[in-house]
Amino acid sequence: MEKEILTLSGRSEDLEARSRRNNIHVVGKEEILKAREMERTPEGQSEQILIFPDYTQEVNSKKAAFREARSLLWTCTGVRDGLRYPATLVITPEGG
Repeated sequence: MEKEILTLSGRSEDLEARSRRNNIHVVGKEEILKAREMERTPEGQSEQILIFPDYTQEVNSKKAAFREARSLLWTCTGVRDGLRYPATLVITPEGG
């Protein structure tokens, strides 16, 4: 039963992730609405508009596990980092 529950749980997570694949998560939603009303972009405002992929809660928690390691990598010069779906840390040295 436990094996079947794990299999079904994995399938459910996969289906939810696929259904969100074309969605985006916008931070600064209010600024976009204000700009739309004024028919221009929000220039010179301190608020930022950020756009992120809409991941499931499970994927977000897996990505959050890399937060400390990524913050250490940000202090290193000549090193780039990124996360590939679902949560694989990729480190690229300067020059590839």
